[in-house]
Amino acid sequence: RTTSSTILDRIHRPSCCLSLERRWGGRRIRIRLRARGRFGRPAFVTTHPPLAKRPLIALVALAAASSLWALFLWGQLMVVRMGGSAFCSAEGTVDCASVWDSPLAVAVHAWTRVPVAGWGLMWGLMAFALSLAALADPDRAVGRGLATALRLTALAGAASVIGLLVASIAAGHICTGCIGTYVVVGAWSAVAFVGTKGVGWPEPQRGVVVTGAALVASY
Repeated sequence: RTTSSTILDRIHRPSCCLSLERRWGGRRIRIRLRARGRFGRPAFVTTHPPLAKRPLIALVALAAASSLWALFLWGQLMVVRMGGSAFCSAEGTVDCASVWDSPLAVAVHAWTRVPVAGWGLMWGLMAFALSLAALADPDRAVGRGLATALRLTALAGAASVIGLLVASIAAGHICTGCIGTYVVVGAWSAVAFVGTKGVGWPEPQRGVVVTGAALVASY
């Protein structure tokens, strides 16, 4: 008997494993059985669908751009601290330096010993590492908790953008340099959710652990 959810597309029989690919609800699901793991490890079975590569490539590129831009803004902050002027400093409402010296930015720096631009760099490095790890093995990324980690990182990025934007408006100043960060981080978060919408929040415990490890490593 054949139905749309149980059609067996292909059966691969390499020397090390048996891999089945099925169509389930319009999505491809790969089931890989390994009779003997690498270096004598126990066999594993995965029924998670693979992640699409194109969104992962976009995530890697956006995360790299976010990291480089955050590093540039951190350098501009150091210039301001040494008495110079940033490229986006101006008189009136549009002034990056005023935003970087806002009560929120000063509090974040005092509590964490890292400026807001440094946190932007840390987020970019986290996003880059998680995206690259998922792209390296999209078939097993979901089972390893990377899909959930990507979503958690996207939530953190979106929340930080909204919070910083609200704080900037409340302070009466606009940071034109920060707008670039808002756009890139917002785009990364959107692509992360769209690219993982078919899997939801699988392996939540692993996802939290992976996210925490990436945060500690970036710090």
